[in-house]
Amino acid sequence: QIANRAKSEAETSAEEEAVKWEGKVELANRLKDEAQARAMRNASKLGSKQREVDIITRKANELEKSVTFLTNQLEGQRKKANEDGIQWAI
Repeated sequence: QIANRAKSEAETSAEEEAVKWEGKVELANRLKDEAQARAMRNASKLGSKQREVDIITRKANELEKSVTFLTNQLEGQRKKANEDGIQWAI
């Protein structure tokens, strides 16, 4: 009878411990799923921000080309004006 009681208590204790671990495993899995979902949302936001950066970079490059083109045109006009001024002086 003592052996049966000890066996019963051991089984009860093991079942209680198993229930605790099942709860911990479920919690760990839920936290893992939430972390993965958060990581995916953050990755999506980062992807969106990267696209914005790419667009801004492309526009900045286009503006730089335009500024360079206009600067070259102005330099050409300045040289021509100087040449015309020199011709007038002659």
